[in-house]
Amino acid sequence: MKKIYFLKSCSTNQRILKALDLGDDVILQNIKEDNIDEKTLDYLKERVGSYEALFSKKAMKFRAQGLHEMELTEADFKRYMLAEYTFLRRPFIINEDQVFIGNSKSVVNAAIESFKNWVMHRNIYYLVIFASFALSCSSKNIPLQEIHSLKEAQVENKPKKSALDSAQVIKINNLNRKKSILNPSKSKEKKGL
Repeated sequence: MKKIYFLKSCSTNQRILKALDLGDDVILQNIKEDNIDEKTLDYLKERVGSYEALFSKKAMKFRAQGLHEMELTEADFKRYMLAEYTFLRRPFIINEDQVFIGNSKSVVNAAIESFKNWVMHRNIYYLVIFASFALSCSSKNIPLQEIHSLKEAQVENKPKKSALDSAQVIKINNLNRKKSILNPSKSKEKKGL
């Protein structure tokens, strides 16, 4: 799974998203509109070791609610993050089995490398698929030049209309019009009038 939990109104999060150069397969979730769910929060906790590592103590509400003066437990950290998106240390970046939390330079650079490596691995995968296809064609003595895309094959197999065919259709249509003009009673019968 490739998913990023971010805050759309945060310029730092926007800068990170731009730096990651994401593909279409990455799901973006704006936590202000749709906060993180408990199952995902538990998964992230398992990956990083604690809820406190996912919690943002820089949030304005952390001081406003007097949380900085309290000793919070893991259950407290979890409860506050599920209740209020501002307590999430954002962004949360999930790239398959790798997780990146926060916006520190080292975390962002590691996430960028992770996505670059994934793109490189994907391209290598496609190259291997193509090479195996080419090998299977060569083992069957099919030259690669003879392999066309489906569209090209369909276009080649379409019968081409000649100018003569078009002229015959026009001639038949004109004859039918002349007949209906000369015999208006027959055309009215056909129409049911």
